[in-house]
Amino acid sequence: MQKEAIVRAMMAGAKGFLVKNVELSELKRSIRAVARGETVLDSQLAARLIDKLKEEPDGDSPPLLLTEQHITIAKLVARGLTNREIAEQLFLSENTIKFHVQNMMRKLDVHNRVAMVTKLIQSNML
Repeated sequence: MQKEAIVRAMMAGAKGFLVKNVELSELKRSIRAVARGETVLDSQLAARLIDKLKEEPDGDSPPLLLTEQHITIAKLVARGLTNREIAEQLFLSENTIKFHVQNMMRKLDVHNRVAMVTKLIQSNML
């Protein structure tokens, strides 16, 4: 799938993308994650998407006002970690991470984690 199609789908509200040869256990885990409100993106696909986005920065985006902690959290989101996993790594509560992620999505005017990471990459912040 092309980068543009993935980005359009995520901006439209898709909650995840998996490669077609995904293992059954990963598919089940991903379905449960989406049911919990998380966003799922295959790690290989995410890496390719991030590399592609870095090649084509969007020069028209205004500067974004995010804290260093926001950027740290966004980098972990980009690696595919859940709020719980990020909270454990940063020694913060899961609710604190959820608050920061929601705050970043509001500031960036996006509706899911993948769109947030995409916009940050396009703005050269990740």
